[in-house]
Amino acid sequence: MEEQIKAYLEACGVTYSMLLMGEIIKDDWKCDKWNVILLKGSTSIMFDYHTGLGHRKSKYATPKSVQLNPRSIDAAKWTKEYVLPVQPEIAGVIYSLLVDSEAADQSFDGWCDELSLNADSRKAYKTYELCKDNHYKLAEIFSKEGRAHMGKLLEEY
Repeated sequence: MEEQIKAYLEACGVTYSMLLMGEIIKDDWKCDKWNVILLKGSTSIMFDYHTGLGHRKSKYATPKSVQLNPRSIDAAKWTKEYVLPVQPEIAGVIYSLLVDSEAADQSFDGWCDELSLNADSRKAYKTYELCKDNHYKLAEIFSKEGRAHMGKLLEEY
């Protein structure tokens, strides 16, 4: 799927970049924040994207001392130095944006019902609005048919 999405983006004349913004805490969740930029001609749109710390990897084998005592100070130091964020795949980013953008086709109450969220929550409303914003941003670069095509490519994601 990754290669299919990359090929489709290229065919549409869309390039992308991802910039690691660092580790943050978002809603009590420690994660890595990325700025994802999609560019088509003179149109540039940016999205925030977050990956959990479990997506981090090391290019080195884990030392035996860390394996034997993963809660040690030495293990923490090794992890901090060698286990680093990995750039997310563009297919996963596009998939998330497409799922988010479905909010634009729903009322707030219907969206909350579908996701089992409290319709009286300001936090839920803010998230709903951000999801709708993603729809409008994607529409600046991709036609309705283009978004549907990417959805088809990502059906099994």
